[in-house]
Amino acid sequence: MSQITTRNESPWHRLMEAEESERQRSLVEHFRSLSTVSEEERRASLKTMIEAVYSHPKEDIKSFTKSRLRLWTQLDPEAARVLVDSYNATVDGMPGEVAWTRVAIVREAANELSKEEQDALRSLNPKILPEDPAASYVGSVKTVNESPEEPIAKPWWVFWRS
Repeated sequence: MSQITTRNESPWHRLMEAEESERQRSLVEHFRSLSTVSEEERRASLKTMIEAVYSHPKEDIKSFTKSRLRLWTQLDPEAARVLVDSYNATVDGMPGEVAWTRVAIVREAANELSKEEQDALRSLNPKILPEDPAASYVGSVKTVNESPEEPIAKPWWVFWRS
């Protein structure tokens, strides 16, 4: 018989409710250990974390995300890049609701970081926080929220519209 873990018993759920300093300390240990394991183990651990974190209210997710992003800027760049790539690949396999929530929350959390931290995040993964605030990234496709410079010409047969 498998043991059912309730929301408050999961280490990730407890970490979500921890003070910032305790959360950072635990995340540093966890992410440093994750950077040394196989890709398969890393993704399995990240998937467990993502599922636990994204079951919380958005404000809690944002706080945790801000801690995670800040931590990534403080890690060794190679280790951070491995973690970011694994995290992105893991999220890509999650349900669409998680992916869309992630996009919104990551942007909000990253915008609250210092300029130096934002620059460090961009160097790890430009999709996290684009340089152009009008640009938005979904997966690997960039779309710019601008109107076209030239108006779209009407077809010749729509002569009755001005």
